[in-house]
Amino acid sequence: MMRINLLPKEERPLKQSAVRWEFMALLFGLVLLIVINVYGFLLSVTNQTLEQEYLQVISMKTRLSGQQQEISRLQNQIKESSEQAGYYAHLLDRCAAAFQPKWLASVIALAPDEVWLESVAYSGKQILISGYTVDSQLITGYLQKLQQSGYETQLNAMDQHTLGARLFSFNISAVRSD
Repeated sequence: MMRINLLPKEERPLKQSAVRWEFMALLFGLVLLIVINVYGFLLSVTNQTLEQEYLQVISMKTRLSGQQQEISRLQNQIKESSEQAGYYAHLLDRCAAAFQPKWLASVIALAPDEVWLESVAYSGKQILISGYTVDSQLITGYLQKLQQSGYETQLNAMDQHTLGARLFSFNISAVRSD
C-alpha cells in the first residue's frame, strides 16, 4: 500500500524526525529567559552583599577615624607630658646640685619633742622653718643642734602668744654650710 499525500507542502505533517524551527526558537528563547532571570537574581544577591559590606566599611571607617583622632589627641598629651617631665627633671637636676631632700628630713628630725614645726620650706639655698614651742630655751637648743649638723642658722622672729598657755612662735632661716 502506498500512500500519497495530496496536501500542499506547507500543510503536510512533518516527519517524526523533522525539527520544527518555531519550537526550537521558542525553546531557545525560554532557556535564554531563564538564564537571564537567574543571572539577574545572582547579580541582585551579589549587589546586596556588596552594599552590606560597603556600609560595614563606611561604619568601620567612621569608627577608625574617631579612634585615630583619639590616638592623635593622646599622642599630643604624651608629647606635652614628656616635655613637662623633661622640664621638671631639669629643675630637679638643678635643685639637686644645691639641695638634697634628706636635708629637710634632718632639719625635722633635729627638732626637740616640745617644738612643733608648722612648716619647713626650701627657698633658693635657704630652708625656712616656722613653728611653736612652750619654752623659749628649746628654740636655742634647736638652733645649736642645727649649727652642729652643718647649718648656718638665724632666728628671724620670735613672738610670745597667750592661748590658754604661753606659746612662742618662731621663724628660723637655715643654710647648709657645705
